[in-house]
Amino acid sequence: MTSSNQTSILQICAQIEAKGLTISSGLVKAKLSEKLPLPQILAGIAAYKSGARATKGSLPVTESTTPKVDSIPTSPQGLLTLIQQQNAQIERLLVDVAELKSQVQALQKER
Repeated sequence: MTSSNQTSILQICAQIEAKGLTISSGLVKAKLSEKLPLPQILAGIAAYKSGARATKGSLPVTESTTPKVDSIPTSPQGLLTLIQQQNAQIERLLVDVAELKSQVQALQKER
């Protein structure tokens, strides 16, 4: 996959995520300016979900997906908020894992 294709996919993923939508191969494919094979699209989505981001220099950069915590809250409300954030992150990760499993199964069936 060329870096410009990868960059396009990463930018589209960021746009979709910014709108609060779930990133899918169909949404990415619909927004691409050129036709790309599904495996390239899936690879780009997987790279995005693992932390790769498009930069202005059009080369993907990997960033940590784990938010940095300056300090652990001590108040009950602060702890509750942190737990809720972590639970939401776990739910997103579980959805990502399920999606990746289905993509792997689909790719294995193509063989």
